[in-house]
Amino acid sequence: LQTKLKISKPTKIQKLAIPRILKPDQKNVFIHSKTGSGKTLTYLLPIYQTILQNCQTTGRKAGCTAIIITPTRELSTQLQNIINNSLNIGPSVQAVVLIGGEKKQSEKKRLRKGFNILIGTPGRLLDHFKTTASVKEYIQQGSLKYLVLDEGDRLMELGFQKDLKEIFKIVKDEMCHGDDKAIKKVLCSATTGKDGKLGEFINLKDYQMITANNNDDDDNALDTATSNIAEGLEQDCVIVPPKLRLVTLASVINNTTLEHFESVDQDGNVILRTMVFLSCSDSVDFHYNIFSSCSGNKYINRIDETISETKMGSTVFPSLIDESCRDMPYVFYKLHGSLTQNLRTKTLAHFGSNKKVIGKASSKVKKHLVMFCTDVASRGLDLPHITKVIEYDPPFTLEDHIHRVGRTARLTNQTDNVKGEATIFLLPGEEEGYLTLLNQLHKDKIVTKTYESILKKAFSSKDIKRNDYDSNSERKGKGSKSKESSWDSNVTTWHMNVERAILEKEDLKRAATNGFISHIRAYTTHIAKEKKFFNVKFIHLGHLCKAFGLREKPKQLSYSDYKRGNKLKNMTNKNKMFEMARMAMKDAASEFQY
Repeated sequence: LQTKLKISKPTKIQKLAIPRILKPDQKNVFIHSKTGSGKTLTYLLPIYQTILQNCQTTGRKAGCTAIIITPTRELSTQLQNIINNSLNIGPSVQAVVLIGGEKKQSEKKRLRKGFNILIGTPGRLLDHFKTTASVKEYIQQGSLKYLVLDEGDRLMELGFQKDLKEIFKIVKDEMCHGDDKAIKKVLCSATTGKDGKLGEFINLKDYQMITANNNDDDDNALDTATSNIAEGLEQDCVIVPPKLRLVTLASVINNTTLEHFESVDQDGNVILRTMVFLSCSDSVDFHYNIFSSCSGNKYINRIDETISETKMGSTVFPSLIDESCRDMPYVFYKLHGSLTQNLRTKTLAHFGSNKKVIGKASSKVKKHLVMFCTDVASRGLDLPHITKVIEYDPPFTLEDHIHRVGRTARLTNQTDNVKGEATIFLLPGEEEGYLTLLNQLHKDKIVTKTYESILKKAFSSKDIKRNDYDSNSERKGKGSKSKESSWDSNVTTWHMNVERAILEKEDLKRAATNGFISHIRAYTTHIAKEKKFFNVKFIHLGHLCKAFGLREKPKQLSYSDYKRGNKLKNMTNKNKMFEMARMAMKDAASEFQY
């Protein structure tokens, strides 16, 4: 642990939970702790201890000691990498991952070679339990001791109760011959689910909840307190009119570069990482495309379908024409559930990689990596050195907010004395009331910033040129631009450049229209108790379309794109709203593609 993972002492939740999990008479445990507090090692280390103690012969053929169930493919893959690579601290312990998007025949080949730990999403695990003989072969050796449910609140939200009950039944009846008393069930989550009944939903009976209470100095204290936000997190909020959302987002990203461009790591590199959370995949596609293409294709290097890097000459951010940090390019990423599994894996690997992957090994690296993503990237992923989390679209629940901001100020960052930063965007009016709920989580520590101060910091130093000027700085058919512009004039020019780019390129216009429509549909799906803050009736759609670079609201909400035909033409406005909500919920479920 000290040499490979650089861990010299356990975290508080590890001190509390690991001895409890290892106790022979302890059956079921609910590990409840904030994001980034070390929950993964809390259950992995007891599994390793059990493997080393109970197995006279180690290796693949020793049998399966643990089954770990996760809600997303990315989390499953991350766990496999931790076990097979980072945590390979003793005799060979092999994990096999079973997830959708992979060929079943390839998974069956890996299963036949043997495994010590089985990881997967509920649907694919259940499929193999029913159809693959080698799974039962290695589990029926009597070696199974642990059944772990990671990110249990997300398993609940996605409606996996039926699959989990069926998995429990197969494990008990077919793999343990009707007696599963020797198996310890471990549930991990940063929240306690709806009404605090996550344990009951998962069908976890007679469990003990173990919580690290930050307000108690007694390391042996056990508590069932509600979730806490990471102590190293600096959370702020900006109230932005809908017309200025896009340019303010660009300003927050730009200002992150200005504030941290001298943050050199131990290798002498400056690698900043920002995650921008959006409500739907179409909105992710639009924002990725517009920031990649706004300055023109000659100023962008497209590394992959989901990865693009700015070249010298790009003006998508004011920092790129600032003398102090103009040599610090941006790399843009997009991640959502509609991408293929291969693309999702490659994108995450590139975003979390070191200088040998994203730069030249012979020189120091200075880059700002910006990922536009949906909530598919908010759960359990332990990405290195996340400098900033931006909630551009508000979370659908407070639990989502906890997991989003939990991508920064994590354990690895705190050991390096790096604090995490998070910014949430809200609209003026009813949405401002949401701050009351957020402040209860953050203990009234949220700092409210004005959008004017953010825009002024980003656009005061340099003059933004219009993109309808030619190489001699003369506008087509007009005279030249001579005088230096003020910051508010620069803001207007930047946004007009975006609008002109969208008008000139049909693919960008289509992406903007789809992003706007999907955003409105997703907005209707906020939970009932938060509708007083997030009600589509309170939004000026004509103003909001400017946030997608559109000069006017699309005439129809593109029902035809979803093959609804004439079905909705005669619907009342109320029924159309219900239909929009159903469509958005369907899209949200497909984000995870089980």
